Amino acid sequence: MQLLSNEAEGVPHRKEKGRSDRTSGPHLLRISKQLEVPVSTVAHIIQKFKTHGTVANLTGRWKRNIDDKLRRRIVVTVSKEPRTTSKDIKGELLDQGTSVSDRTIRGCLSQSGLHRRRPRRTPLLKGNHQKARLELAKNACHGSSNRTTIHNTEPKNPKNG
Repeated sequence: MQLLSNEAEGVPHRKEKGRSDRTSGPHLLRISKQLEVPVSTVAHIIQKFKTHGTVANLTGRWKRNIDDKLRRRIVVTVSKEPRTTSKDIKGELLDQGTSVSDRTIRGCLSQSGLHRRRPRRTPLLKGNHQKARLELAKNACHGSSNRTTIHNTEPKNPKNG
């Protein structure tokens, strides 16, 4: 008989406890109105805090496909030769014994600030091409009636200034 009386007494107590929890603390609706976010967002944040003890963004649990050294090598490769495609880089890395997908390479380039990058269609002018263009300009200039001279005969080297 004692067992039944304890159960009967516990039911109203649980109801009161539930009611007091709702009335004592701020409702999800009140919090959502104060923060101007949906109620579901507030509920998810509270649930995340209860589960993990923090509301900060949690790091991923997967293993990185490429390390920092390989990431730098990919960025340097693309910086030196802008016409390089992700498939070319994938082939080079495969020759060296590292298997990396095209998507991973593009993600690496995106994180390194080379996002939305397409390979250059036209190559950059090299020193011999600059000299050839300068000679062509000189010949065109001396052959015409306008006798202007070109003062800069040597192309500037970007490394020397």
